[in-house]
Amino acid sequence: MKTHYKRIVITSLLVLSFAVNVFGSPLGPLEDYCLNRFQVQSDSGSVTCYSDHIHLGGGSKVYLTVEGAGELRFRGNGYEDWFWCRCDDSSSVVWTCKSHYGYVDVVVNISGAGIHTIVWNTYSSWASSGWGDIANVRWKGNTIPLDPVPGLSDNPTIEQVQDALYGSKDSSLGTHITDGNKYNCYRQWADAICGSSFAKRQEVRDSAYAWLSFALNTDSLITKAPAQGEVSIERFVPNANEAKAFDLDVAIDGITVGANATAANLAEVFAIEGSTTPNGTYSSDDVEITFGTPSNGKVKCTARAKDATKTSFFMRVKMNP
Repeated sequence: MKTHYKRIVITSLLVLSFAVNVFGSPLGPLEDYCLNRFQVQSDSGSVTCYSDHIHLGGGSKVYLTVEGAGELRFRGNGYEDWFWCRCDDSSSVVWTCKSHYGYVDVVVNISGAGIHTIVWNTYSSWASSGWGDIANVRWKGNTIPLDPVPGLSDNPTIEQVQDALYGSKDSSLGTHITDGNKYNCYRQWADAICGSSFAKRQEVRDSAYAWLSFALNTDSLITKAPAQGEVSIERFVPNANEAKAFDLDVAIDGITVGANATAANLAEVFAIEGSTTPNGTYSSDDVEITFGTPSNGKVKCTARAKDATKTSFFMRVKMNP
């Protein structure tokens, strides 16, 4: 089973109880974004965030997003010769240590309005290997909640996609969104219907129909799966350019399909099944289907029997939400 650190343990365990009392505001989520992941461990009753073992030229990072000025406190440590541990404020180095044995208590004043990304970097610049850790992280100031539909790089790994989707109520997201390009398209759709509203973005994460809403490119979240009888073929006519092919308009009661719904996504939601008799056995294996650009809130597609010798053929639409 894949272990997801960033949304299960790091968020809740890195804040010790006394930190809330001293500063009056609990720490926001810390997010890991590297192959050598930070892991939370308990050491003599305290909670520390350790990086994985770092090899020559390797590194590990964990970051926290905050807003406005504030005071950052933490304990930092690095191990073994030629091993570095560093803390940056949006690429400006605010603390660093090299080959230090034992914790250093660090207090950093973060100044300036706007968003600050606090990044703890650990890396090895020599043949020796090591690891680093931070502990007792405390922030006096405002925190930014972790984006429920977080942004990723232009070419995220499948692990990063899985981490970004982890915790979403709709398990179909993980089934259908299987690479970085698909995830970025999903996030663009979420951006379009939610904007920067944290509450609305959380609704997407908590929705049981986030995948269906995205696949159909709806302008709001679908709240229930279409029932039998709510999906219908409104238009069924011979294709003007291809013999034995038919153009179909598929409508869903109460749902407007967006024009940007892709053929690939629609193919994972809809199937056209065929049979040689009205009451016979219907199968999608007997039908080829091509999806066009949705129009007027309806799915547009062209279907044809795979066996062109058939003189009589019946079709029906099936939806797999």
